[in-house]
Amino acid sequence: MIIWRNFRTVAGAAIVVGMCLLLSACSESTPPPGEKPSDATGNQTQTLDSGREILEAVAAKYRKAASYMDRGVIRIHMEREEGPVDESIPFALMFQRPDKLRIEIDQVSAVLAGGKLHAALSGLPGQVVVRPTPAEVDLDSLGRSRILAQVLGEGFARRLVRLVLLLDDNAIQQLLEEAGEPELAEPGEIEGRTCHRVRIRQQDQVATLWIDRETLIVRRIELPAGELIEGAGGTVQSASRAAEFVGAELDAQVPAEVFQFEIPEGAEVVKFFQPPSPADLLGKPAPDFQFSDLEGNPVNRESLAGKVTVLDFWGLNCGPCRISLPALSNIRQQYADNAKVAFYAVNIDAPQTENAELTKLFGELDVDIPILRDRQQDAFAAFRIPGVPTLFVLDGKGTVQHYAIGANPGLAQELPKTIETLLAGENTFEAQKKEYQEQLRKMEEAVDKAEASSTESASEEPSVPEAQIAARSEPRSVRLKPLWTSTDVKEPGNLLAVPAADGQVKLVVVDGWKRIAELSLNGKLLALHEPNIESQELFNALRTGVDASGKRYYAAVALMSGQQRFHLFDQQFQLLLSFPDNALKNPHSGIADVQLADLAGDGNLRAYVGYWGEVGVHAVSLTGERVWANRNVPNVQKMTVTGPDAEGNRRLLCANVTGMLAVMNAQGESAPPLVLGDRRIGWITSADLEGDGRMAYCGLVAETLGKNEAAGLAIDGSNARITWTYQLPDGVSRQPVQPIVAGRLTKDGSGQWLLPGPDGSIHILSADGEMLDRFNYGSAIQGLTTVEIDGKPALLVATEKGVAAWAFE
Repeated sequence: MIIWRNFRTVAGAAIVVGMCLLLSACSESTPPPGEKPSDATGNQTQTLDSGREILEAVAAKYRKAASYMDRGVIRIHMEREEGPVDESIPFALMFQRPDKLRIEIDQVSAVLAGGKLHAALSGLPGQVVVRPTPAEVDLDSLGRSRILAQVLGEGFARRLVRLVLLLDDNAIQQLLEEAGEPELAEPGEIEGRTCHRVRIRQQDQVATLWIDRETLIVRRIELPAGELIEGAGGTVQSASRAAEFVGAELDAQVPAEVFQFEIPEGAEVVKFFQPPSPADLLGKPAPDFQFSDLEGNPVNRESLAGKVTVLDFWGLNCGPCRISLPALSNIRQQYADNAKVAFYAVNIDAPQTENAELTKLFGELDVDIPILRDRQQDAFAAFRIPGVPTLFVLDGKGTVQHYAIGANPGLAQELPKTIETLLAGENTFEAQKKEYQEQLRKMEEAVDKAEASSTESASEEPSVPEAQIAARSEPRSVRLKPLWTSTDVKEPGNLLAVPAADGQVKLVVVDGWKRIAELSLNGKLLALHEPNIESQELFNALRTGVDASGKRYYAAVALMSGQQRFHLFDQQFQLLLSFPDNALKNPHSGIADVQLADLAGDGNLRAYVGYWGEVGVHAVSLTGERVWANRNVPNVQKMTVTGPDAEGNRRLLCANVTGMLAVMNAQGESAPPLVLGDRRIGWITSADLEGDGRMAYCGLVAETLGKNEAAGLAIDGSNARITWTYQLPDGVSRQPVQPIVAGRLTKDGSGQWLLPGPDGSIHILSADGEMLDRFNYGSAIQGLTTVEIDGKPALLVATEKGVAAWAFE
């Protein structure tokens, strides 16, 4: 359902506050009698006796209006443990039929007029986006604009109440989607004007529209605040938020200059907003900087003149820095006797951090590099650093010749080559700059392609492609021999094969969204568990992990369903906790995925929770304490874990609405996201297919609903690329089956990727994407895994008919 939701996202150094506040709504009160609204002359015209009648009258009036304008504010109040917090976010909307629109929200300003969109961010003052737009402003064209979605939030056009009322003939249907019947509360007053108060309920969330009784203009919307509470990471006891539409006026005389956009002098016209990047500095003089050594002596661009200088930016809590700093120290030793080469480790921690903390860490890591302090705390902005570690190489003239983000495994080979080239008087920046420009070109092509594609299909209503189950066929290169079929599991879903306490392997099956079945390897039902969770709660997938003591845990999560909590079980499937414990009273947008992992390599298993909406990713202990919360990743879709680095640390990879892979370490710190050219990854998983401790990665690329490609990913430090793709049958699976499963169908050698098609087909791919076999099972696949039975590989398939085991020969 639509109304508004506060949306914040980080774009490089710029924080964009989007104007998306989601109405989720209504109350338990008994509707009081309606009021009599007045027409334009002030005469009362009809009696409105219900919330629906009032909303219909409002929608009719907005739809007929020739123009609209307001300037308002979003007010947020939170009661935190450390005290109350209040925030105000200004906004404005001006509209004139048929083709003029201006939207302002905090740092964002966007104008549509004369067939063009102009958009600007105050956080990126040197950029103005200019894009063509249709001759008439409508919800479809607004919703297709990737630029407006980028700055105002995905799907924003269908969440701005005023735009829905002004532009949608079916506004009431949009406003009440998945909601109960609107109800009337007692009237209220805003600045001396009496207002109807219409409440709408969706599940346990409530929103209230304050509607001027005489003019039928929306003056205020009180919004659900559950997502604010959950996204704050457990520090907020209560919260409220409301949008105040100050000066809202229909059929207003909007000044013509409101729809004029002056491009600031010196600003660059771009096709999409480009967050500040170190690549912008390549071939240019380094920014003016004022660092100091540990004795307080200044180090700046002038003092380094004539030297090839390596500046490595790092922080105390940076895990990858503990890998890159020792490697850099070893390279420095090669140039210990060369006065024309200088190495510095520039610390970015707060000025109050003691020097002793820095030198202590360097002693532990056996690092011998002079430390500089950024006391003025301006290096991140000046050098456009997205995170640490980030390394820069300057030539003797102070020109930026090279940069590297993250811990680079090839540093020992690459950096000396760069230094030697610069010592010889040659430049090195051209190749890296060309590569960056090529990335921008591909991104521009992707934006053009996406908007062109959406324009072509604009007249089509989005629908879920129905997949037809294909007739059964046999594998091409192997033979399936039936072993057993279990019908004890009545509604089988996703499957896991896990070691049992006695050293044997058992099968764990999700049964009917509410139960967990355990099967032996001969198909016998060992146990059926019915967890003690709330009646409205469901799950369709299980995650499992083992802690340092060997104890196994299971996390039950409902993929693609918007459920409010996940549930943690011990190895006997006793419920340990449901997280977040208060989510049923303070609803959020839903949990998308959960992973059980030991990212820090210290034996402590944690649950990593990815949310839909703007709640982000949270780390949770196995006793239910929130360890950290990172809200920089909107609309998480699927997460996976990387293999361990040299120090035993792993990273969390998050596929999300941006199509990039967000990267986080064990402390919840974000590394630069992994960009895969013009492809958007919507699902990702990882597995050790070779058995050598190295992870292989497989994802799904889905540019259009129901058209999926599997894609192999090569991930090396801060770099990622797609190495192969495989086209899957069109359509969407009838049940939420895991779309990519790692398995082993051979006794020796590498494992395989198993992909259930929506048409009941099963696709078996090698680690490098080679299609090993493909066959139609003849039924919709509801779960898939592999296991050894009597020392031989077997394929396990769940359908509506039960769970079947097949020897793979």
